[in-house]
Amino acid sequence: MGLPRVARGGLLLLAGLLALLACVQAAGQASAVRPAELSPAELGIRARQAARTQVLAEEDDDEDYGDEDDGEAESGKVNVLLPADCLSVQEIGAVGGFFMVLTWMVLVVASIFMAIKAYQVGPEVQVQKYYYLNAFLCAVASYSYFAMFSGMGWETIEGCRQYFYVRFIELGVSMSITIFSLGLLAGQDTATLLAVMGSGVGSVYALYMGGIALVPLSKFLWFFFALALFAPVVFALLREFRQTVIDLNDPERIELYGRVSLLTIIAWSCYPLVWLLGVGFGGIGVSVEAICYCIVDVWAKVVFSFMIVNTIAYSAEAPGDFQKEYV
Repeated sequence: MGLPRVARGGLLLLAGLLALLACVQAAGQASAVRPAELSPAELGIRARQAARTQVLAEEDDDEDYGDEDDGEAESGKVNVLLPADCLSVQEIGAVGGFFMVLTWMVLVVASIFMAIKAYQVGPEVQVQKYYYLNAFLCAVASYSYFAMFSGMGWETIEGCRQYFYVRFIELGVSMSITIFSLGLLAGQDTATLLAVMGSGVGSVYALYMGGIALVPLSKFLWFFFALALFAPVVFALLREFRQTVIDLNDPERIELYGRVSLLTIIAWSCYPLVWLLGVGFGGIGVSVEAICYCIVDVWAKVVFSFMIVNTIAYSAEAPGDFQKEYV
């Protein structure tokens, strides 16, 4: 009965995400665009490069006059803006910044709450390790958000778009902690657990490499690499980990694992989707992209943290059950 409720909740959250996209699309179009921080000499060089490119484009148009297809092809080449050619950068606007600060506050509160609960329950209670893992999960994400709304940890990518590399550093750590928590809950063996964690980290960093790629073909090849590395994670959570927890013959633990694993799969599947809409196709602005990441981060980290510390599933757990698995 737990799985349908989580599935319905996930669909409602996705529907809310799409509705929010429609509401703030106008705000995303108004993302701040300010001049890149260049010296006067560098600005002069860039201006001359832009002027020379425009002259060459006009000469090509004159030579190919009457041939519209060739003219469109040349125009398409000129319109590609590489990071080195950017005189201005599309950055996050006020709405995106507000959501970042709000998400940071939620993550900080959740991290402090989990740390306090871990101290209160004591080491003799098996749920304590999950409180500690959740505290680190939310804390690492809060570091990333503090850096982002402080103007740190970003670079300019193709299309003169602001791209936060610090987000992907955090996602690699967060995915590892999430998989480790699920592995502890399921009682999974160490070798399988480490293999799934490595695949998840590789998936996240492949997404980052796709963002900084300068050639569209290379960008989407990296994206497919990310999906290929994410597929084993989904398979392991749905089959390997689930079978391990079923072998424990604990109905409460099986039900809890079913809920949190489904939530994890749906939430983490939204990261490549947001990347595809933003960096991949450029269909949404930087602010809208940031808002989408904020929603998914709260879902994948804060909601996950409070769901996995359901104490009913740990009431029958004998001390040392998981220690035997990892010694």
